[in-house]
Amino acid sequence: MQEIVDMPDRQIDLFIRFCLQNNGRISARKRASHFGFLSDEEIASLEQAVQPADGSENLNNGRDAVQPPESE
Repeated sequence: MQEIVDMPDRQIDLFIRFCLQNNGRISARKRASHFGFLSDEEIASLEQAVQPADGSENLNNGRDAVQPPESE
């Protein structure tokens, strides 16, 4: 992500967290309040970098996919 835009690590971490909370996209409110200095192209590139490599739609790190215990 540092190759896309030069930002402090703390801001990159915040961007990632906001994207993961909003299904891979940063909300307009968070963008305006924290990342207003970024262009549309930079935002799109950063959002794409946050997407998982397999293209999965679920960005909650598996928290929604709780597996029931196996019964014997």
